[in-house]
Amino acid sequence: GCASPKKEVDCVKAAAAVVPTPPLPVEPVPPVQVPPMEVPQPVEPTQASVVPCEIGAQVQCPGSLAWCAGDQCCPGIDGGPSFPCPSASAAFVGCASPKKEVDCVKAAAAVVPTPPLPVEPVPPVQVPPMEVPQPVEPTQASVVPCEIGAQVQCPGSLAWCAGDQCCPGIAAGPTFPCPSAPATFSNCGTAKKQEDCVRVVPCQVGDHVQCPGSDAWCGGDQCCPGFDDGLAFPCPSATATFKCDSPEKIVDCVNVIASASAAVQPTLAPVVAHAEA
Repeated sequence: GCASPKKEVDCVKAAAAVVPTPPLPVEPVPPVQVPPMEVPQPVEPTQASVVPCEIGAQVQCPGSLAWCAGDQCCPGIDGGPSFPCPSASAAFVGCASPKKEVDCVKAAAAVVPTPPLPVEPVPPVQVPPMEVPQPVEPTQASVVPCEIGAQVQCPGSLAWCAGDQCCPGIAAGPTFPCPSAPATFSNCGTAKKQEDCVRVVPCQVGDHVQCPGSDAWCGGDQCCPGFDDGLAFPCPSATATFKCDSPEKIVDCVNVIASASAAVQPTLAPVVAHAEA
């Protein structure tokens, strides 16, 4: 239907002239061999490998994955009858078979307890008691002579005093005058000194002197009033044979002259000697 019947290009002929490429050969793929998945099977424990248990303990049933506790039944093995739990009591018979496959209670009874190691007793530590220094109780012979009002240590304690002062009582006893207090001082719990360091003035028998521990005076064979309402005692200038309620002198100024050496002699209380009126 064209002015010229001739094709300039013929693609139909060109398509017919194309030789088709043969397909490549396909090698057959061998099937992959997948091993079957192994399902873990319950381990059949032997009696020797059984972990000991107490009656009623939660344990695994032999031959299965089931668990039980005490008087319960385990499923039968390989279609067999049910049987008591390993932790069931010996009297339990509520299963198809009364016989346990595994008995962990008996295994516990078969365990021999390990005896405890002997404990060596530890000897107690001997701690010596702490020694507290105690005040030294001086004897009258060891008293150092002093003047009235001198600073001295109180007998029976670590306290110090001077003159008209009181020393603390010994063993919860009453307070008493300082060793350097004058004979007239009596304002303590007791008027009697425990120790007297004041120098004694010598006297003759019968001299008029002051009684130790009081304001009273005496001369020769007379009695002085007792300390704290105690027994009366001989005057410091009394004769050696004179006796009162108490036969012993508290102070003896006569023996200061008789004794020797001299005019310094510590006694239990000071004495002021006076000539007879």
